[in-house]
Amino acid sequence: MWVNKNDVQSKRGITLIEDTDNFEPGVNTTIQPFISPYLIDGYKFDIRVFVLITNLRPFTMFIYRDCFAYFCSSPFTSPTSENRDSYVFKKKPSPGSTFMSIRSARNILRDISSRNKSIWKEIQRISALAVLSIYKQLRVKAIEACKINDEKYDIDDNSKINPLHRFFNLLGIDFLIDADKNPLIIGINDNPGMRAINDYDHHSKIELVKSEMNLIAAIIKNP
Repeated sequence: MWVNKNDVQSKRGITLIEDTDNFEPGVNTTIQPFISPYLIDGYKFDIRVFVLITNLRPFTMFIYRDCFAYFCSSPFTSPTSENRDSYVFKKKPSPGSTFMSIRSARNILRDISSRNKSIWKEIQRISALAVLSIYKQLRVKAIEACKINDEKYDIDDNSKINPLHRFFNLLGIDFLIDADKNPLIIGINDNPGMRAINDYDHHSKIELVKSEMNLIAAIIKNP
């Protein structure tokens, strides 16, 4: 069983490849095998970890300890094109639904840690490697953005700050916990959505942004 992850312009996002012989991938498409997930009370979930890059030279990254768990709205069953809600997170909850689709992942990881004590360290390690894998692209984008900014505001050379030292970027890194309780990265979002989906999401994202701003302020004050 394979999964097709379309580019950001696609409205369908993740789709199941049920007929591999006749499947035609798009230009910006990622194809990966469907991984048997670890379940909580019969539900599949993903975990989002937030990391903040505060410097590109030397490369410096902080990880936010409070992860988010995104639950599918239906109990997991063998995936088909008809039961997407059992294996794909639904951003818009059904009217009147009281199902907590977004929750703290702290207790979940603590429970899994009783069986895989290194899971949080493994998530940290994978997160660092994932961001390092796009380091060159980050450098190029930062330099290009700063050049455009400096030209637009006619900043003279003496006032310019090295582009690699004026870079803050919050990333969302998504993990799947497989049936053997191993964390596997399934995506990186360089512009993670801050729109709240439920009360927990609203409160937690406020705390996330507060933590981000406090860290940035501390770094600016004591570079």
